Amino acid sequence: MPAKVTLFDDKCKPVYDLGGGPYNTVIWNPFGRFLAIAGFGNLPGDLVFWSKLNKGACKQIAATRSEAVNASWSPCGRYVMTSTVAPRLRVDNNVKVFTYYGEKVAEKKFDVLLEAQWLPAPSGTFEDRPASPRAAGSSGAAGGGGGGGAAAAPPRAAGYSPADA
Repeated sequence: MPAKVTLFDDKCKPVYDLGGGPYNTVIWNPFGRFLAIAGFGNLPGDLVFWSKLNKGACKQIAATRSEAVNASWSPCGRYVMTSTVAPRLRVDNNVKVFTYYGEKVAEKKFDVLLEAQWLPAPSGTFEDRPASPRAAGSSGAAGGGGGGGAAAAPPRAAGYSPADA
């Protein structure tokens, strides 16, 4: 610690250095456009979002915090769900959903949560879309929140219903 995050090309040559920090998780969205690096489990829960630019370069979009043990991108590639589940942790079980620009759009607490997953979507259901200029421009790397206008409702996580919120 701290972990160093570097992107490599297909010939194992370093292309872009994302720096270092308390990270143990790296997840790409389904289209390979956005990247989230995070520190879950016994780490503080830092969650940093990056957008892949041309020629392997990346731009940090936002940073936020979510104490969790798991994370996954939605099938549409616009949302990240973090979760704290049993038996890994038997307290503070929850699901949180963040936009790719770091805004928390949903949170649900549970007495006991064993698993949290996105409902799968058939291939071709969603298209790869670039970052919204309003969303990316209104949130800073240090702020980690704020959005450019109202966000669309995130795809539902299995077992989650907005009526339960």
